[in-house]
Amino acid sequence: PTSFAKIPSALDDIMSSQLAVQQAIAEATKQASEENAPNQIARIAEILAAKAGKPITPPLCSYIDTIGNTPMVALGKCLPAGNQAARVLLKLELVNPGGSLKDRIALSMIEKAEAAGLITPGVTTLVDFTSGNTGIGEAMVAAAKGYKCIIMMPQVPPMFERYIICRQFGAEVR
Repeated sequence: PTSFAKIPSALDDIMSSQLAVQQAIAEATKQASEENAPNQIARIAEILAAKAGKPITPPLCSYIDTIGNTPMVALGKCLPAGNQAARVLLKLELVNPGGSLKDRIALSMIEKAEAAGLITPGVTTLVDFTSGNTGIGEAMVAAAKGYKCIIMMPQVPPMFERYIICRQFGAEVR
C-alpha cells in the first residue's frame, strides 16, 4: 500500500521534468530564431548543451590543428595474462587526419623549414620522393599552408590508392 502512495509523486516529478525540457527547447528555439542563426538546429543544440553544462566543443580552425592530438588508449586486457597489471598506453596515430604517424613528420619538416626562412607559402614548391604515407602527410600539410607540392612515387599498382589521396590534396604525383 505504501508503494502506491508514491506513484502520484513520481508522476508529478516526471511531468515536471518533461515540462522543463519542453520549456528549455522552446527558449532555445526562440533564441536561435532571434539570433537568425544560419543553422538553427545546430544553434539550438549548442544552447541546450550549454544549459546542461556540457557545451559543444567548437571545431578546430584547420585539420593541421588535429595532427598529433590523437587519443591514448589503455591496453589492459589486451596484454598477455602476466602483464595485465602494467599500465600500457597506446597512441592512436591512425586518427591523424592523413591516417598516419607520418602526418606529424610532414608537419614538423614543413614548419621547421618555414621557421628557418627556407620556404614560403605561395612561392616555394615542395618536392619529395616517397613510397606513401609521408607523401600523403606532406601533400595534406602543403595544401593547408598554401604550397605547391610534387610527390614522386614508384609507379606500381599497390601505390595507386596513395597517388589518388595525394592528388586529392592537390599534389602533383609523378
